[in-house]
Amino acid sequence: CLKAKPPRSLLPLPDEVVFGLAGVLLSLGHMAAALMVILGKEAYMRPMEMVNLKCEDLRAPVGGVQVGLQYYTVTVAPEDRFERSKTGVSDDTIVLDRPDWLGPSLMELKRGRAKLAPLFDLDLASGIKLWDIACHKLRVKAHRYQLRHAGASSDMLARRRTVGEIMARGRWAALKSVRRYAKGGSVQKAAECLAPGIRLFCQKMERDLPRILKKEIGVVVPDFSALPVADLAR
Repeated sequence: CLKAKPPRSLLPLPDEVVFGLAGVLLSLGHMAAALMVILGKEAYMRPMEMVNLKCEDLRAPVGGVQVGLQYYTVTVAPEDRFERSKTGVSDDTIVLDRPDWLGPSLMELKRGRAKLAPLFDLDLASGIKLWDIACHKLRVKAHRYQLRHAGASSDMLARRRTVGEIMARGRWAALKSVRRYAKGGSVQKAAECLAPGIRLFCQKMERDLPRILKKEIGVVVPDFSALPVADLAR
């Protein structure tokens, strides 16, 4: 039985692990899956929310002086398609204000496609399979739901957003659901579980991913098969 959500709360993944997993997927030729990983973190999105995204749900900046119009956005559960989110609401719009290359990269996925075509040409089962392959190659044990937690934790620890902004962005109803991600020590502990060579690769992916997406440079994943698995899903 495939599940989009684990049965318990999970700690966030370190940023570098997220980029490392995306780098592995890009090395295998799966750009859509790699961008899904980054979007899951940056927009605090649940796996099924990303699976359900259509091309029309991603919108480009329209300019102007009004705050927010300068950014790419994604809309979760559009009301005009009679959709509802997990919390029972429609038209949750998420501003993609960072990183600056994410919106343009996502736009490349929808170029020339029908507006109701899936933005990510991956169903839940395919996404899980590719995630498991990337985790295996990176020698980590993790769940896709941790991407959502990773984004909230990263923004909170870096003080990029207030608790209220994080709560709204993640569509959380309770403040305690947000405060659990303000655990810098837990993120550091997770990073320390990685072998040094894997950490170096992940950090390189964090720096190089924009150029890899533009196909300016390639990515080669070292053979980490002899290294121990870091269990980040504990």
